[in-house]
Amino acid sequence: MRILCAYNVNIDSVYRINGNEISTLIRSMNLDEKEILKKVDDPPGLICSISDFFSGLIGCMQKGEGAEWIVYKDPVFEFLKSTFFDRSSIRMGGNAGIMANVLSELGADEVIPNVVAPSKTQLSLFSRKSMIIPKEMFRKEVEDKIDSAPNKQINDHRELIHFVFDFDRGDRLSIAGNEIRVPRENRFIATYDTENIKLEIDSGFELYAMRHIHEINGGVVSGFHLLMETYPDSTTYSDRLEKVIMQIRSWKKLNPKLKIHAECGDFSSEEIAYNVFSSLSGSVDSIGMNEDELSMIAEIYEIPSKKIKEMDCKAILEVTVKIMLLTGHKKIIIHTRDFIISVFKNNCSSPEVEIESMNFGIKAAATFAATGKLEGRRFIESTVSNLKESSYGIDQMKKIAENISGTIYGRGLYAVKDDCTVCIIPSILTEKPVSTVGLGDTVSAATFLRYLELW
Repeated sequence: MRILCAYNVNIDSVYRINGNEISTLIRSMNLDEKEILKKVDDPPGLICSISDFFSGLIGCMQKGEGAEWIVYKDPVFEFLKSTFFDRSSIRMGGNAGIMANVLSELGADEVIPNVVAPSKTQLSLFSRKSMIIPKEMFRKEVEDKIDSAPNKQINDHRELIHFVFDFDRGDRLSIAGNEIRVPRENRFIATYDTENIKLEIDSGFELYAMRHIHEINGGVVSGFHLLMETYPDSTTYSDRLEKVIMQIRSWKKLNPKLKIHAECGDFSSEEIAYNVFSSLSGSVDSIGMNEDELSMIAEIYEIPSKKIKEMDCKAILEVTVKIMLLTGHKKIIIHTRDFIISVFKNNCSSPEVEIESMNFGIKAAATFAATGKLEGRRFIESTVSNLKESSYGIDQMKKIAENISGTIYGRGLYAVKDDCTVCIIPSILTEKPVSTVGLGDTVSAATFLRYLELW
């Protein structure tokens, strides 16, 4: 399989943080604890100060939820880098970058990522298996193209760093006389990125894709959640989004057999989320997201979302079907900690293919959670043989079976609801995950690869 991976590739600085460290840092910097708590209750959704950063992190810890906020100010970036970078685990970041490595390690014949800032550190994080970096292949041609165009410069290879903070279930944090207990492990991401927020398309990637599109089997597209309402050059998110949608549609026009999967993200703006979600309908073959992202999409379409956040599988399924019918998307995949749901229309897939694909994705994600690596399919099977299915996921699947006349297939269940086929399969969990970062991307990439192989 030959697969394109666009658009966001960056460096992740992954740090496991705890409540005591947060309290100590806040007090040592004489930050206003009451102001931080006020921002926890009324989140700014972006980071312009150090107190903004702590409010986002603490808010996620309080709810046991994940989020990604953009860092807009250099002093905050310098604080994050000087405080955490040297003590962090440096990994591949960005949905497209992570999925590219997953696809490569799991046996894709050719993986082509969009790399707009190919620094030495960034390139060192790519898998060495079947990975093609077009910028390196087309360097002379790309430079000639840029030199002939006014007001353009070759990327100076600034490192795009996303600071990822993992936190553990059961941890405690004391702030302004309040004690917060973490209900579920998750992560908060503070993103400092000048290129991916614009959905920049590398010229080498663009050239390679157009020249080889007839040989490409699939593509994964992501990074839309990083879009900003406006940019310093007076362009808007609509301008950036339109360019990307035109590229995707041109690929599909040149190669009608091409399958495209889009991965959602934590949007800071409902307006941007709505326009991205609407624009992708009719342009991609499937879209994936977690329960938090589904909840936001549901609220945009004025669909009650309370039970989604409670991890009620029946509610998640019903909301997903409603969104499918409202938006015209062909297939939506919801990946959560305890189960995965796929809802699709006729001719997009089959229940057997979908459950087989999701099962492979779950095994890959469980392996990565348990070991922090993927070393081929035998390694995955060996690792998951020592892990257990989510008991909560099994219970939720049973509840679905009680409400819908479904059919058991393998570890999963499928049924028909409102002219859509729905599939559910419980996750496989590890008690002590190495990291929660990239698990959604891992399950999505592995599921998509297996789907391409089977369909």
